[in-house]
Amino acid sequence: MKVYKICIWTPTLTHHQSAFHDAIVKDGRIDLEVRYFNKTSQARLALGWEDKKCTKSFEKRVDTLNDALESVSDFNKRVHIISGNGYDFTKELIAYCIKNNLKWANWTERNGGGLFKLLRENSSLFEIFFPTYQRLYNRKFSGQIEKYALGVFVSGVKAEEDYLKRGVSKEKIKHLYYALNSLEKTTSTPKELKENKFKYNFIYVGSLSHRKGIDILLKAYAKLDNNEWGLILVGKDTAKGVYLKLAKKLNINDRVIFTGAIDFNRVNEYLSYSDVFVLPTRFDGWGAVLNEAASLALPLISTDECGAAYHLIENDKNGYIVKADSIISLMSAMKKYVDMPNIIKQHGGCSSELFKQFLPKENVQRLMGALKVWDSDE
Repeated sequence: MKVYKICIWTPTLTHHQSAFHDAIVKDGRIDLEVRYFNKTSQARLALGWEDKKCTKSFEKRVDTLNDALESVSDFNKRVHIISGNGYDFTKELIAYCIKNNLKWANWTERNGGGLFKLLRENSSLFEIFFPTYQRLYNRKFSGQIEKYALGVFVSGVKAEEDYLKRGVSKEKIKHLYYALNSLEKTTSTPKELKENKFKYNFIYVGSLSHRKGIDILLKAYAKLDNNEWGLILVGKDTAKGVYLKLAKKLNINDRVIFTGAIDFNRVNEYLSYSDVFVLPTRFDGWGAVLNEAASLALPLISTDECGAAYHLIENDKNGYIVKADSIISLMSAMKKYVDMPNIIKQHGGCSSELFKQFLPKENVQRLMGALKVWDSDE
């Protein structure tokens, strides 16, 4: 049996990827090394993420390309899977691989986050300019993939579309996703929710920010004619109280619970307590919180600007994909559950089944399939 030797280069050690790395090692068909070249950002630490230490034999942190070369004893014999291309480190690493005729592949989410930020997170302007950006942005790098790389791993159909429109051939593109273990279902009630009086609850988990569409969620929820559904917002308010003020203005502050930032290890408690998960994002490359919510059998609502939505949501089966930045579209989807709470269990069961396609062991099979095609001895 051929054992493939690979090294995955990724910015930080996160709970969204570590289970996949463990599954690769457990599978036994791949000799794995993992290198982290960045630190966990202060923004993510504020959201409850950990600044994890490398504790496994296959993982190390590196600061420079020289560190990287020294840290992998058989560097030139490995296939290098390099996350993104926007970091100075990754640009230098890719240039080194090209210069020395080494085997490498890129791994990326959908593009456009930089443009969205440049346009001050204006969805209307993004919709106008993104098609041109999608065709023209980083065509040089796409050319490098086509000419020098084994290929590119994309996190979903939105990312695949980016590279196809820039001229990367379809056979060079393979799918490889964020792959998480299922969260543990709990029956305990988080202390912030003990006074909650509602029979059912919508929940959002993540930063409370404009990009995540929290204003849209509050306005959509305010339009629902109900007295049985509450709204739980879990995460750090990065807008300095704007959303609490908005909830008061909309006269829904007695129906919305703001928990503040929580430790990521407690996300399962809040999701287990709730009934329907909503990610109203204006832009997300993937959105791994959808994986987490699906693993706990919650129906899902997200937007057409969320990469994961196209893979973890099937309309009318386990949730709804709505138009980003649209209050009416989001309200209509939420109203389905308000009017028909009997579909929650059925939709949640479908979420659980869809989640199984994105388990770490399934991702290993995708990785192996690509390596067999790209790095064949024949």
